[in-house]
Amino acid sequence: MQSVTMHAMANTNQRKRGKVQNRDDDRADAVTHGNAPVPEPRTDCFTVASIYDAAPMIRLRTAPVVAALALLAFVLVASGCGGGSNSRITDHIKTGALTRGLAIGEGAVWVVNSSADSLAKIDPKSKKVVASNIATGEGPAFATVGEGGVWVATQTIDTVVLINPKTNRVEGRPTRVGYPAGITTGAGSVWVANQTPIVESIPASIARINPQTHKIEKMVPIAGNPGDVAFGEGGVWASDTERGTLVHIDPSTNKIVGQPVRVGDGAEGVAVGFGAVWVVTQGDGTLVKADPRTGQVITTTKLGVQPRYVAVGEGAVWAVSTIDDKVWEIDPKTAKVRGKPITVEGQPFDVVAGEGAVWVSSQEQEAVFRIKP
Repeated sequence: MQSVTMHAMANTNQRKRGKVQNRDDDRADAVTHGNAPVPEPRTDCFTVASIYDAAPMIRLRTAPVVAALALLAFVLVASGCGGGSNSRITDHIKTGALTRGLAIGEGAVWVVNSSADSLAKIDPKSKKVVASNIATGEGPAFATVGEGGVWVATQTIDTVVLINPKTNRVEGRPTRVGYPAGITTGAGSVWVANQTPIVESIPASIARINPQTHKIEKMVPIAGNPGDVAFGEGGVWASDTERGTLVHIDPSTNKIVGQPVRVGDGAEGVAVGFGAVWVVTQGDGTLVKADPRTGQVITTTKLGVQPRYVAVGEGAVWAVSTIDDKVWEIDPKTAKVRGKPITVEGQPFDVVAGEGAVWVSSQEQEAVFRIKP
């Protein structure tokens, strides 16, 4: 492990390029490690309660006046005042470290505590951290659940480790990969998106890992630079951030199916669900819905500033922007945004849906926010 650590230290400066730099440095100077407060409700408008509190000051408390007050209250609620989208945030769960990737499964929500080189475990019923400081190795960034446990990808020492969800300990030997940008499980394997190589022997690719031996069985080269990877609808789907495309890999052959499909500049987060493949593009600020049978784009929905990751579940598609502190809810049938975006303060990083809620990690808040679907 010492040689691996020295390798990581020697190559730290080499990683500040392209998407790697964006992932680590987006507003990084603003990240703090103190106990930041829970976001306050909006104060840039009157609340419904304040309208009725003002009623005694109105001398003519007639039926028309009361009706007018009721109409004004309705307009304010519809515009996002008097509670707004933030009223859907039900819980603010502190983890004590800078949070990044999330995963859900094995009866828990798993939180990557990047600054603490560890994983935290949240009980979705009690909404409390039931295990913390689960060692992962240096620089953990992403996690996924499946194929025997919780798999964590680290960006400092470029490894993938398996965490036993019952003992909360690492099992087996770490698997050396390239610079990981995403991780998923499916078809009896663990799949890792490797970005532009630091080690020449590991190219920009999707690595297929055997969960029993922890060895890489196949490397599927990606022409540009992969941004994320997901499994579903019988295939492996990877975004190519550099070329703005969606790549479909057949797990039975370990080969790319057809030609990569153009989805938009800065293609990043990928998710599969509701009979479709979903990709967010940072450059275009969009959510793309693709047909898994043909790989072709069905619809493109404008979201906002640099959406980064996407999740499916709890009746909707969910996308998050690290830059804009926003979470969007999208109707999976129409691909249209539902209502107003939900504000999650503190540079939200990742989003997952399940266990009756939507969970969003906040880097500056060092916490996970629970949102009511």
